[in-house]
Amino acid sequence: MSPTQAESPTALPSDGVVPLESVLCTEELDRRQSRLPDYEKENRVLVALAQALADSPGTILQTMAEIMLEAFGAGSAGFSVLTTDDGGKKFYWAAISGVWKPHIGGGTPRDFGPCGDVLDRNAPLLFRHFERRYTYFQPVTPPVEECLLVPFYVEGKAVGTIWVIAHDDRREFDAEDLRQLVSLASFASSAYQTVSFNQKTVAMNEALMLGSLRQHELTEAADLLNAKLQTEMAARKEGEEQRVLLMAELDHRLKNTFVAVQSIARLTSQNAASLDQFHEAFDDRLMALSQTHDLLTLGEWRSAPLREVIMMELSPYHGTQGGPRVTVTGEDVQLDARQALALGLSVHELANNAAKYGALSVPNGRIDVAWDVIASNDAMVLKLRWVESGGPVVEPPLRRGFGSRLIESGIPSELGADVQLEFHREGVRFTLTLPLDPARA
Repeated sequence: MSPTQAESPTALPSDGVVPLESVLCTEELDRRQSRLPDYEKENRVLVALAQALADSPGTILQTMAEIMLEAFGAGSAGFSVLTTDDGGKKFYWAAISGVWKPHIGGGTPRDFGPCGDVLDRNAPLLFRHFERRYTYFQPVTPPVEECLLVPFYVEGKAVGTIWVIAHDDRREFDAEDLRQLVSLASFASSAYQTVSFNQKTVAMNEALMLGSLRQHELTEAADLLNAKLQTEMAARKEGEEQRVLLMAELDHRLKNTFVAVQSIARLTSQNAASLDQFHEAFDDRLMALSQTHDLLTLGEWRSAPLREVIMMELSPYHGTQGGPRVTVTGEDVQLDARQALALGLSVHELANNAAKYGALSVPNGRIDVAWDVIASNDAMVLKLRWVESGGPVVEPPLRRGFGSRLIESGIPSELGADVQLEFHREGVRFTLTLPLDPARA
């Protein structure tokens, strides 16, 4: 059976098929003897997935499917993702491993299929011989003995399912399989967002290339026109040059963004103790990167205001009960793209640490951020200070996490800046000395 055949069901609910409950057996997961958890193996899987996400984000879903096949001892494993071009009317099989791998690219209807049932109930489901209800699976070989499906989410919205299949009765899924698949679904959310980001950036690049080709065709046709069109031709030539520059700039931005995402994934995986912890930290850092991207987009990727970069990351903590908890003072300063991205992530890490352990973790704590621009050796230099006070007594950390490494190593390397990160008993202090382009000071 070809993938396209699976996309067009031959049976609908009115065709007299068996009821849903007759093919569900989810309650048997708790009745079966369960395997003991193998946390060491889970950690190895986490490290392998995080490395794959950092090294090759475009193929991460297929990599996950291959790892799931081995980890669960399944006959087939894969991902079903809601389509977006038709408003989510179908599930698209984005990645499959095992004996069903030839069906990559197929799918099932949203309103009549196992994946749709999982999203409708917003819960994992275990099916047995679901082809008795969904008869469009009957030509698919080998048939399904059992299929365990778990939903995965992006920003609280279910966007697909992650599943494993046993094709004979030698393999029965149990409660431990469910626990592991639910854990992997959290990672699947991060993987899906990364794949979506890659697809959008590739589409942007293709659109610009197509626009350039079309302009080239117009330019050739314009050569046949008379001298009265010379003015228009000159304008088109200027536009072509601008498009070439734009494509080069976009390529540069995409490469920088991919490097940033890969670095965040790699460093986050080194500090995460579990898939859930990796998923939460990775999503927070991607959101911080995305917010700074939004600011740069407003400035046509030329610059972003320092004040807006800082205020955006500190906005959740501007409560007024008992007075403002955060003060931000300083003159108007424009940062270039590299400076804005690096400082945005750094302020995000400082604020997150303050909320968990520092000044923002207690009612009377506060943060003061201030900066000046001074002349130094015929150059303009930004002097920025982050001072926490009123919080718990600070003890220097026993180990450096993502935030400390980003600030103490990443910023000096990326921006050529001097930084000091000090853990005073009264509160954390961060000092930045950053050379500025005179035009932005």
